[in-house]
Amino acid sequence: MLDGTYECRLMLIKSTLSPLSHNGDTVRNELSGATLSARLKLWVQKNSEIQFGNYYHFLDSQMVKDMLAKEIYGFNTFEGLQVAKVQKKTALTDWIHIPSKQNILDVLTKGKPPNMLGPDSEWQKGPSWLRLETSLWLTNPLSTAQSPVITAEILQENKVPF
Repeated sequence: MLDGTYECRLMLIKSTLSPLSHNGDTVRNELSGATLSARLKLWVQKNSEIQFGNYYHFLDSQMVKDMLAKEIYGFNTFEGLQVAKVQKKTALTDWIHIPSKQNILDVLTKGKPPNMLGPDSEWQKGPSWLRLETSLWLTNPLSTAQSPVITAEILQENKVPF
Protein backbone atom coordinates (compact mmCIF):
# COMPACT_ATOMS: atom_id res chain seq x y z
CA MET A 1 0.00 0.00 0.00
CA LEU A 2 1.13 3.61 -0.41
CA ASP A 3 1.28 4.12 3.36
CA GLY A 4 3.74 1.23 3.77
CA THR A 5 1.23 -1.28 5.10
CA TYR A 6 0.38 -4.56 3.44
CA GLU A 7 -2.96 -5.93 2.36
CA CYS A 8 -3.75 -9.48 1.37
CA ARG A 9 -6.92 -10.81 -0.27
CA LEU A 10 -7.86 -14.07 -1.91
CA MET A 11 -8.39 -13.49 -5.63
CA LEU A 12 -9.12 -16.96 -6.93
CA ILE A 13 -8.99 -20.50 -5.61
CA LYS A 14 -9.19 -23.95 -7.09
CA SER A 15 -9.28 -26.96 -4.82
CA THR A 16 -9.05 -30.59 -5.80
CA LEU A 17 -9.83 -33.67 -3.78
CA SER A 18 -8.44 -37.00 -4.92
CA PRO A 19 -8.87 -40.49 -3.53
CA LEU A 20 -6.21 -41.54 -1.05
CA SER A 21 -5.90 -44.87 -2.85
CA HIS A 22 -4.25 -43.31 -5.90
CA ASN A 23 -0.54 -43.19 -5.11
CA GLY A 24 1.25 -40.30 -6.77
CA ASP A 25 -1.89 -38.25 -7.39
CA THR A 26 -1.04 -35.87 -4.56
CA VAL A 27 2.19 -34.82 -6.23
CA ARG A 28 0.43 -34.48 -9.59
CA ASN A 29 -2.28 -32.34 -7.98
CA GLU A 30 0.26 -30.14 -6.19
CA LEU A 31 2.29 -29.76 -9.40
CA SER A 32 -0.87 -28.90 -11.35
CA GLY A 33 -1.66 -26.30 -8.67
CA ALA A 34 1.78 -24.77 -9.11
CA THR A 35 1.23 -24.64 -12.87
CA LEU A 36 -2.14 -22.96 -12.38
CA SER A 37 -0.57 -20.43 -10.01
CA ALA A 38 2.06 -19.56 -12.63
CA ARG A 39 -0.64 -19.16 -15.30
CA LEU A 40 -2.77 -17.00 -13.00
CA LYS A 41 0.15 -14.69 -12.32
CA LEU A 42 0.45 -13.96 -16.05
CA TRP A 43 -3.32 -13.58 -16.39
CA VAL A 44 -3.45 -11.06 -13.53
CA GLN A 45 -0.52 -9.11 -15.00
CA LYS A 46 -2.21 -8.96 -18.40
CA ASN A 47 -5.81 -8.29 -17.34
CA SER A 48 -5.51 -6.21 -14.20
CA GLU A 49 -4.80 -2.54 -13.95
CA ILE A 50 -3.30 -3.11 -10.50
CA GLN A 51 0.47 -2.78 -10.41
CA PHE A 52 2.05 -5.33 -8.08
CA GLY A 53 5.57 -4.93 -6.79
CA ASN A 54 6.18 -8.62 -6.22
CA TYR A 55 4.44 -11.89 -6.88
CA TYR A 56 4.84 -14.75 -4.45
CA HIS A 57 3.62 -18.28 -4.97
CA PHE A 58 3.16 -20.40 -1.86
CA LEU A 59 3.24 -24.15 -1.80
CA ASP A 60 3.25 -26.69 0.98
CA SER A 61 4.67 -29.62 -0.97
CA GLN A 62 8.37 -30.10 -0.32
CA MET A 63 8.54 -32.54 -3.23
CA VAL A 64 7.10 -30.04 -5.72
CA LYS A 65 9.38 -27.35 -4.29
CA ASP A 66 12.37 -29.55 -5.05
CA MET A 67 11.02 -30.43 -8.51
CA LEU A 68 10.76 -26.77 -9.53
CA ALA A 69 14.44 -26.25 -8.75
CA LYS A 70 15.63 -29.07 -11.03
CA GLU A 71 16.25 -29.56 -14.73
CA ILE A 72 13.28 -31.20 -16.46
CA TYR A 73 15.11 -34.07 -18.18
CA GLY A 74 14.78 -36.51 -15.23
CA PHE A 75 10.99 -36.36 -14.93
CA ASN A 76 8.26 -38.31 -16.66
CA THR A 77 6.44 -36.51 -19.49
CA PHE A 78 3.67 -34.97 -17.37
CA GLU A 79 6.00 -33.78 -14.61
CA GLY A 80 8.59 -32.46 -17.07
CA LEU A 81 6.01 -30.44 -19.00
CA GLN A 82 4.46 -28.98 -15.84
CA VAL A 83 7.84 -28.06 -14.33
CA ALA A 84 8.91 -26.47 -17.63
CA LYS A 85 5.73 -24.36 -17.75
CA VAL A 86 6.27 -23.11 -14.21
CA GLN A 87 9.94 -22.37 -14.79
CA LYS A 88 9.14 -20.42 -17.97
CA LYS A 89 6.43 -18.27 -16.35
CA THR A 90 7.90 -17.55 -12.93
CA ALA A 91 11.17 -16.82 -11.20
CA LEU A 92 12.48 -19.54 -8.93
CA THR A 93 12.77 -17.07 -6.06
CA ASP A 94 9.04 -16.25 -6.28
CA TRP A 95 8.18 -19.69 -4.86
CA ILE A 96 7.92 -19.90 -1.10
CA HIS A 97 7.48 -23.16 0.78
CA ILE A 98 5.25 -22.96 3.83
CA PRO A 99 4.47 -25.73 6.28
CA SER A 100 1.07 -27.36 5.69
CA LYS A 101 -0.16 -26.10 9.06
CA GLN A 102 0.32 -22.50 7.87
CA ASN A 103 -1.40 -23.08 4.51
CA ILE A 104 -4.81 -21.52 5.11
CA LEU A 105 -5.96 -22.45 1.60
CA ASP A 106 -6.04 -26.12 2.60
CA VAL A 107 -9.11 -25.35 4.71
CA LEU A 108 -11.24 -26.51 1.77
CA THR A 109 -9.81 -30.01 1.98
CA LYS A 110 -10.05 -30.24 5.77
CA GLY A 111 -13.85 -30.17 6.13
CA LYS A 112 -14.09 -26.76 7.83
CA PRO A 113 -17.50 -25.12 8.25
CA PRO A 114 -18.62 -22.40 5.79
CA ASN A 115 -18.44 -19.65 8.43
CA MET A 116 -14.63 -19.99 8.25
CA LEU A 117 -14.75 -18.76 4.64
CA GLY A 118 -16.52 -15.39 5.11
CA PRO A 119 -15.35 -11.99 3.78
CA ASP A 120 -13.25 -11.10 6.83
CA SER A 121 -12.02 -14.61 7.56
CA GLU A 122 -8.41 -15.68 7.63
CA TRP A 123 -9.15 -17.73 4.53
CA GLN A 124 -10.08 -14.56 2.59
CA LYS A 125 -7.38 -12.29 4.05
CA GLY A 126 -4.58 -14.80 4.49
CA PRO A 127 -2.60 -15.51 7.62
CA SER A 128 -1.78 -12.46 9.72
CA TRP A 129 1.95 -12.85 9.06
CA LEU A 130 1.38 -12.00 5.36
CA ARG A 131 0.61 -8.42 6.41
CA LEU A 132 4.05 -8.02 7.99
CA GLU A 133 7.12 -6.60 6.31
CA THR A 134 8.21 -9.26 3.82
CA SER A 135 11.69 -9.48 5.35
CA LEU A 136 10.06 -10.97 8.46
CA TRP A 137 8.56 -13.91 6.60
CA LEU A 138 10.38 -14.09 3.27
CA THR A 139 13.00 -16.44 4.64
CA ASN A 140 12.52 -19.27 2.20
CA PRO A 141 13.08 -18.59 -1.46
CA LEU A 142 12.88 -21.89 -3.29
CA SER A 143 16.63 -22.04 -3.69
CA THR A 144 17.17 -22.51 0.06
CA ALA A 145 16.39 -25.47 2.28
CA GLN A 146 14.84 -23.50 5.14
CA SER A 147 11.16 -23.07 5.82
CA PRO A 148 9.69 -19.79 7.00
CA VAL A 149 9.36 -19.64 10.73
CA ILE A 150 6.65 -17.31 11.89
CA THR A 151 7.06 -17.36 15.62
CA ALA A 152 4.80 -15.93 18.28
CA GLU A 153 7.62 -13.50 19.13
CA ILE A 154 7.66 -12.05 15.59
CA LEU A 155 3.89 -11.67 15.66
CA GLN A 156 3.91 -10.04 19.12
CA GLU A 157 6.74 -7.64 18.21
CA ASN A 158 4.72 -6.48 15.22
CA LYS A 159 1.40 -6.39 17.10
CA VAL A 160 -0.19 -9.00 14.84
CA PRO A 161 -2.98 -11.06 16.42
CA PHE A 162 -2.45 -14.78 16.28
